[in-house]
Amino acid sequence: ISNITWAFARAGGAPGGVFAALALAITSRLRDAGGAREFTPQGLGNIAWAFAAAGHWAPPLFDALAEVVTDRLPELNEQELTNVAWSFATSGCPAPRLLDAIFARAIGSLDSYSPQGIANLSWAFAKVGHPAWTVEPNGTYPAILAGQCAPPLLMAVRAQLDPRKAASFKLVELSALAWAFGIAGACQGEGAEP
Repeated sequence: ISNITWAFARAGGAPGGVFAALALAITSRLRDAGGAREFTPQGLGNIAWAFAAAGHWAPPLFDALAEVVTDRLPELNEQELTNVAWSFATSGCPAPRLLDAIFARAIGSLDSYSPQGIANLSWAFAKVGHPAWTVEPNGTYPAILAGQCAPPLLMAVRAQLDPRKAASFKLVELSALAWAFGIAGACQGEGAEP
């Protein structure tokens, strides 16, 4: 069912009512402990991505996904983790417990993340205004660089942007990072660098 959902989203949509029916069926399985185990970590990530990418508003599904994914977070790899963060941010369905858990898991291993993973994670946390990304209201760029008023995820991502690694980022990933840093307020105020 996760592959069918992903395929419809990847193809650009589905006939009327298909996503609504899929949402009901998947939500029902996720709410059942045995049914939730039917989904692999990749399947969970694909479902979240498919509904977000298709723009199908399904809060009960995202609530159930948030619960299951939070409980199974150790099973997810980097791509699944960052896809889930991106999907929840894109869907507009709040999941603070899930995002807190993703932050706690990602913060210690960002050095192993791909450029796309770093960009997607940064974009997602900026999009939802998560405290791990948001700069204090009076934070200036020099203060952030000095570690004052600096949100931990923003600083961890910044540490990953050494010239060697930054050179491996695609333009779309750099664009997502620039947007995320701008949203965080990391480039505003007195002493901001262009």
